[in-house]
Amino acid sequence: MKIWPLSKPITDRLITPDTKPPKSTRRPAIDIWGAPGQHLPASLVLHSPRDVSRVRISASALRCGRDRIAPEQIDLRVVKCWYMSGLGVWAEPMKSSVNFDVLAEARLGNAGRDSPGVDGAGFIMNREQLVLAPELMLHDDELIDIDRRRIDNVFRFTGMPTDASSLLPFRLRSRETKQLWITVHVPEDAAAGRYEGHLTLRAAGRASIDVPMTVDVLPIALTAPRLQYMMYYDSHLTARWGFISESKYRTPVQMLAELRDLRAHGVENTTVCEWIDGDRPVGHKLNFANLDRVMDLREEAGFPVRKQPLFWSGGPGMLCQLYKHDAWRIDNAMLRHIERVTKALLRWADRRGIPEICHYGVDEVQARKLKGEIRAFKLIHRLGAKIMVAVQPNFHDYMGDLVDYANVQGDPHDPKQVPPRVIRRIHRTGGRIYNYARPQTGECRPHTYRRNYGTDMYTSEMDGPWPYGYQCMSGRYQAYDRIHTTHGRWLNHPFSYPTEDGVIITWGSQGWRAAVDDVRYLTTLQRMVDTGEGTPARRKKAKSFLGALDSDGDLDAQRKRCARHILALGG
Repeated sequence: MKIWPLSKPITDRLITPDTKPPKSTRRPAIDIWGAPGQHLPASLVLHSPRDVSRVRISASALRCGRDRIAPEQIDLRVVKCWYMSGLGVWAEPMKSSVNFDVLAEARLGNAGRDSPGVDGAGFIMNREQLVLAPELMLHDDELIDIDRRRIDNVFRFTGMPTDASSLLPFRLRSRETKQLWITVHVPEDAAAGRYEGHLTLRAAGRASIDVPMTVDVLPIALTAPRLQYMMYYDSHLTARWGFISESKYRTPVQMLAELRDLRAHGVENTTVCEWIDGDRPVGHKLNFANLDRVMDLREEAGFPVRKQPLFWSGGPGMLCQLYKHDAWRIDNAMLRHIERVTKALLRWADRRGIPEICHYGVDEVQARKLKGEIRAFKLIHRLGAKIMVAVQPNFHDYMGDLVDYANVQGDPHDPKQVPPRVIRRIHRTGGRIYNYARPQTGECRPHTYRRNYGTDMYTSEMDGPWPYGYQCMSGRYQAYDRIHTTHGRWLNHPFSYPTEDGVIITWGSQGWRAAVDDVRYLTTLQRMVDTGEGTPARRKKAKSFLGALDSDGDLDAQRKRCARHILALGG
C-alpha cells in the first residue's frame, strides 16, 4: 500500500479513484501549524495494487509536555467521489452537442431521491457526460458507492441517511486511490508549542503503519475577520404550505446541527426564512412561536442573535415570496399586509433583544422591475426596518438609496462588473455591500473559494461574501441527487448535506473555512499595525506585506508570512 500526504490539501486538484500514485514516496508524515481555535486541515492519499479489506485508521492524542490535544479533536473522514452533472452548480456537458433526457424518461426508484419526473421540469445528462468528482466527506464510506458500469451513484439508504459519528473501517479496492481528510481542532485554550502524535493504519493480514503527526500551535490570538461571512439558509422547522420544497424541512435536532456547522465554518450570520403563523386568514393574531424556536436554536449554536440584524426571508405574503420572472404587482392590500407584519415583527424583536429587522426583497430583480418595490421599501423604512436583497450592481439607478444591504454579483476588482462608485455610495449611506455567486456554494473547488472569498475579497472594498446557499435543493428532488437538474441546467447548491441528526460536510466547504482563517490572520496583523504594536521598523515591514497581498500567489506561504509578522510585532 502506498501512502502519501498532500502538502496543500486546499486545492482544486481532484483526487479520484483513478488518480495514479507518485512513482516514489517518502515515509508519510503530517506537519501542520496554526493558532488556538482553528480547524486545521490535512490529507493523506492511499493506493493499493490489491484489494485491502477493513482498513482502520485511528488518531493518538497529540502531546506537548503536559499539554495535549485529545483524539476527539481529530476528525477523520473519507473524501467520497460520486457522479455529478458538473463540478459546480450548473450542469457542464463535456460536448456542446450533448443530449438531455427529460426526467420522466430517467430510471425511477433511486434511493435517496424523490421520484424523478414528478413535474417534468428537470433534465439529466447522458450518463457518459457525468463527472466523477470528490465532494462528500464521510465517516461511513459505504453509505454511498458508485457503479462504474452503469455510471450511477448507489445509495445504501432510503430517505435521509445517518452517517457514523467517527470513521468506520473501509475497503480499498485493487488499483484504487482513496483520499482521507484530517481536521485537527485546536482548543481555544491550547498552550503554544509543538504537539506530536500519530495516525495508525491497520488492515487485515497486514502490519500496522504509524504516520507521525506534528501540530505547531503558535502563540497567536486571532481576532474576528474584518469581512462578514454570510450565507443564505433556507431550512424551516415547519411545513404548513405545500409549495415549500420538502428538502427544506428540518427537525430541531437537524437545524441545530446545521447551525453549529455554519458557525464551525466561520459563518457570522444567515438569512432566516421561518414563517410567522396565524395570518391565514388575515386578521388572526400573529404567532411568533416557531420563529422563537429558531432563534433559540441559533443562540444555542453560538450565533450572537442579540448583537446582529435578523435578515428575515419568511412569510406569508411578503416580498421574498414574489418570483422575479412572474408578472407581480405590489398593491395596496399587500402593502397593508407588509405594514401589519412588520409592526408585529418589530415589537417581537424588541422583546427578544434583536437590534435590527431586515426584510428580504424580491430576489434577483433587475433593471426597471426594481422600481416596483419602491413603495414597499419606503414603507418598511418608515416603520423602522431595513432592506436586504440580491441585485445587480446598477440598483442605485432604479431605486436610489433604499437598499441597506446589497448582495451583488461580479468581480469586485473589475470596475466594469462592480463599479467602485456603487461600493462608495452604499457605504456613504451607512449600508453594506456583499459579493454574491463568486461562486455559489456546491462547487468542488476549495481553492477557488479560499482565493475569492479570502485574500481577494479582503483586498476589495466589499463587506464580505454572501453566496447561495447552505443547503439549496433543486425543487422537489432530494438533497443527494447531483445528477438531475431543474430550470434547465441548474443543480443543487450544497455547502453540506442533511442527515437524520447532523450534516455531511463537503470538500468545497473546507476552502470557505480556509478563506475565513486567511482573513483572520490578515485582520489580526492589520489591527496590530493600527494600534502601534511592535517597533516602527517591524510595523513598516508588516505594512509593506499587507500592501502587496497577492490572491493569485501561494496562499499557504502568504499566511505563514503573515503569522511571522504577527509574532514579530507581538514579540
